[in-house]
Amino acid sequence: LVTARRALGLVCGHVVWGVGDTKLVRLADTVDLRGTEADEQRLKRLLQWVDLATGFFWSDTYNLTETLQTNALSQPLDAPLLDEADESHPVNVTPSNAHPVYRPGDFESAFAWNAHLSRALRVALGASTAVYWIAPLCHGYFAQCRVSLSGREVTMTVLARRSRHHAGTRFNRRGVNARGRAANEVETEQIVDAGDAQLTWLDAGAPTRGANRVRGRRRPRYEPRVSSATQLRGSVPLFWSQDTSALNARPTIVVRGHDVTHAATAAHFSLVRARYHDPAVCLSLIRSQERRPRESALRGELAAALHYVNGALPADRERIACVHWDFERQMKGSVDKGSVAADEDEDEDADGDGDEKSPPGDGDG
Repeated sequence: LVTARRALGLVCGHVVWGVGDTKLVRLADTVDLRGTEADEQRLKRLLQWVDLATGFFWSDTYNLTETLQTNALSQPLDAPLLDEADESHPVNVTPSNAHPVYRPGDFESAFAWNAHLSRALRVALGASTAVYWIAPLCHGYFAQCRVSLSGREVTMTVLARRSRHHAGTRFNRRGVNARGRAANEVETEQIVDAGDAQLTWLDAGAPTRGANRVRGRRRPRYEPRVSSATQLRGSVPLFWSQDTSALNARPTIVVRGHDVTHAATAAHFSLVRARYHDPAVCLSLIRSQERRPRESALRGELAAALHYVNGALPADRERIACVHWDFERQMKGSVDKGSVAADEDEDEDADGDGDEKSPPGDGDG
């Protein structure tokens, strides 16, 4: 149970809240369902070990489990904002639960961190009632700032959501599972909003109810002027792993080739297409040249898997594009070019052909 919250910012006029403090409340005796009392205490310790005050956020009036584009197509983005006298205090915004923004399916989203924890309570309350009491909690990163572009102030927002599927620590979660979920997926959305300063008063003749009225005064209403870009990063969608060892800082990559039909890779891109639609562009950052081949083995396997998956797609479906870019080699080449240029400048200066001016007193006169 969230007992304290803090305002992190606004997304399209909707307040995003961060978890301030929590309390574990016992609703029923679940020992018979969970097992012994020792099991119950172990699960409680695991939950209390999670720091919910860091990296967890939600909104009462905006669906944070979906992208801005999806929300814009499913419901209007305009939202009641702050009272004119309290524009600097977004915490004063009171959400209206007259029309819940979350559907029952949103609680099972890959980016709803509390999906499993709240499932039993949602079943007990019923789908139509649970949306008034429970909100999907996102785990990731949220940052927002105001910047000036060509004399106009805009709001820059970075919102990262971590998937709850196939997540784990480094080296222990790699590749893709049988359901097509890539390890440690993170969806990052960058939002540019120029609408916060564009406020208009509601029509004087329109009825004002609920969250639109504060102390008898009408609130300004948000006019959407937004643009967003979303990208998804995750592990290479193949069956591969690494042998973890405390003595080996760079464990060997093991590619398991039992999925000859690449069904898991196809399932992964089906999930990507279902959420983001066509076209799907895959940017591979796998190294292309190594002294001892490690990551380069995945490069060829990924190319072969995408070739197979594209060949199995219907003729009317757009093919998956893949761009291979050795980021480390690119950065190393840039550093090498910079070093060579600096060395050439030093040689020119040593020969007296540089652009540096001679100090006073070293001239001919």
